[in-house]
Amino acid sequence: NVRFVIHYDLPKNMESYYQEIGRAGRDGLPAHCLLLFGYGDIQKIKHFIDKKEDHEQRVATIHLNAFLGFIETETCRRIPLLNYFGEAFSTENCGACDNCLTDEKDLHDVTIAAQKFLSCVKRTGERFGAGHIIDVLRGSQAKKVRQSGHDRLSTYGIGEEYSKREWFHLSRQFMRKKLLEQDMEFGGLSLTEKAWQVMRGEEKVLGRLERTVERAPAKKEDQPCDRELFEILRKERKLLADEAGVPPYVIFPDRTLMEMATFFPQNETTLNGIHGIGAVKKEKYGPGFMNLIQKYCADRGIREHPAISVKALPNVSTSTAKKRHVVVGELFDSGQSIADIMERFQIKRSTVIQHLFNYFREGHPIRESEELLSFSTVSPETREVILQRFETFGIERLKPVFEALDGKVDYEELRILQLYYMGQISQ
Repeated sequence: NVRFVIHYDLPKNMESYYQEIGRAGRDGLPAHCLLLFGYGDIQKIKHFIDKKEDHEQRVATIHLNAFLGFIETETCRRIPLLNYFGEAFSTENCGACDNCLTDEKDLHDVTIAAQKFLSCVKRTGERFGAGHIIDVLRGSQAKKVRQSGHDRLSTYGIGEEYSKREWFHLSRQFMRKKLLEQDMEFGGLSLTEKAWQVMRGEEKVLGRLERTVERAPAKKEDQPCDRELFEILRKERKLLADEAGVPPYVIFPDRTLMEMATFFPQNETTLNGIHGIGAVKKEKYGPGFMNLIQKYCADRGIREHPAISVKALPNVSTSTAKKRHVVVGELFDSGQSIADIMERFQIKRSTVIQHLFNYFREGHPIRESEELLSFSTVSPETREVILQRFETFGIERLKPVFEALDGKVDYEELRILQLYYMGQISQ
């Protein structure tokens, strides 16, 4: 009597998915199936596919692409599902899947985007995959783009209106519409006859843009929080609470400490902009906490950030602003170094790495960077063992890897190599 089947991870192929959702509603009563999908899932599966033998790689890639076609289809989902097993669905509306239950199909004219993408495929020689084409369209300074001379093409930088993720979403639609063919062995894209009709303006292309959700005005705690400073402040709060015989939140709630570890207030004016700081608490606890913040910032060359205090600047809406980790991720993918990003935002290396990790977790692919290896302090042999542990345990949590290494490698080192590994599986 299964009423609900949820896929938190992407199934490897259509057969697995079909078998698993088939458990829902076998008793004839209504049931629901939900598949949570992020583009980072594709990169993980591709990484494991790459380890197979050539023939197995091609077969697995075909199965993966078929399943992605099912995920991103604009039509009734039963059509590609049954087609995969050689069956036909007699109607165009099953009345049960999300596409058929949606009144507004949200189809847009993406002809210009298609022409840009197809033109770039042609100008780069019809031998590169979607990732490289997108880098060229978005004007990336990636090493591969520059070495290929593709930063001198007329299509270089003409696609900045879409994010990397949006371009991937569009490119897959172009493939489903038979505008492109993909080499199953090397992944290169080439144009079809239908593509030339689009290029000549004889055929219009309708597609679905990636769905976005209106974001509520950002709270101060949405800003990047310095976790190390937060822990220092938390320990100080615990000492004060124990002395006073009260729970820690009576001294300051977590939100107050998080804002302190975000904006680094070092005088009374900027301290006034922090949530939960009234006149009494400012006089009683303010000097002690400011001393800790001042020492922490002085040791690390960090400046305070009073200008982005919401209390100091009331009624400021950041609903259209990108979150910091997205900005950092896009800068990194465009070719900027971690050192450049640290200087630009006056943040620590560990903060940049955390932003990039959050960026990857949202499904954005990130580039592989040898710069990360320059930060690593372990031997090449140990590094290889660590990367193998990530392959075994995954990248969501560091603790299993830390314990598998008997605690001999610290978390900062693991975080650096975790990001390097993420770059590898994004390729």
